[in-house]
Amino acid sequence: MSIDRMTSKIDLVVVCENFGVSYSGGSLATCKLLEHMIGHFHQITVLCEQHDQSLANELIIKTYTREQEVLDYLNEPSAPTVLYGDFHKSHYLADNSLPFYFSYHDNWPDMLEFVEDRDQGLETIDRYRHIFEHSKMIFTVSEYKMPFIKGHTEQVQLIRNGITHNATSTRQRDADGYRILMAGNISYRKCHHLPEVLRCLTQEDLAIKIDLYGNVEDAQLYDEIITHSIIQHKGYAKQLNYGDYDLLLHTSMMENLSLSVVDAIANKTPVIAFDVGGLSEVIQDGVNGHLIAPYDTEVMAKCIVDSVSRRRNYRFDKDITQEFNWSASALKMVETIYNTYNQ
Repeated sequence: MSIDRMTSKIDLVVVCENFGVSYSGGSLATCKLLEHMIGHFHQITVLCEQHDQSLANELIIKTYTREQEVLDYLNEPSAPTVLYGDFHKSHYLADNSLPFYFSYHDNWPDMLEFVEDRDQGLETIDRYRHIFEHSKMIFTVSEYKMPFIKGHTEQVQLIRNGITHNATSTRQRDADGYRILMAGNISYRKCHHLPEVLRCLTQEDLAIKIDLYGNVEDAQLYDEIITHSIIQHKGYAKQLNYGDYDLLLHTSMMENLSLSVVDAIANKTPVIAFDVGGLSEVIQDGVNGHLIAPYDTEVMAKCIVDSVSRRRNYRFDKDITQEFNWSASALKMVETIYNTYNQ
């Protein structure tokens, strides 16, 4: 039986916390993957605490406030069903011994170093371990997270995220000064070291403009960032044109594998970032960008200055668009589900 004929008789139910493109890279990834799974299942239902109306016309979206509501829905008579989760709310499935598939987008155990409540952080890590141990298959977006997952299960498969934004600009990059892009929510994890980088840059006589896109999660940090005249906060944007920019600046202190970094490299926009998480899987240091030792803000600023001054040249020898492809990744997941559904 073909995959399409098999899955056309099966429902997919997704259990998550936030569903949509405006919350985080992980929630955006789930949304994009499900978009490319439409037609491979009889119907797709998302159970979430909140959503931003993404795919509201294509999927069935139901909200819940308590675990019991999720379990009550899953216990209703229905067609054969595949269960899938993306973040720690999947422990509802693991706790109740329900067979499910899981994508790991999160930053644990790295995050433990940065949380105020260490006991709560350890509890989150244990929850993920429990999820890994009870999943039929784990899909990881980076090689970096493979050892953590394999410490708890051998049922793991590398399936990349895709490219979210494609460049359509015909801008001549020398036409109106040097333009730098930052993409991601303004949070402690993403932007804690940004003020120091900006202080270093403002000491230089540079014709640069930094556009920062993302939601404000840390108001105090935001107030500190916007005191610098070289940076402008543009808010959240569904579509970014990486081709309009000379450089992507990424100051995150930890990553799994950032969507914005992948988008930049795919669109031949060099990246300067701290060497954290799985970023080295797409950034070739000194080739298509630079990986800075964590968290050397002076070296990061100097690298930006050298780039603006054209003392650093970049090239893009490797085409990553085949490896990072939403449609291909979604099909791989469907194939894996099809091959293991009755096991």
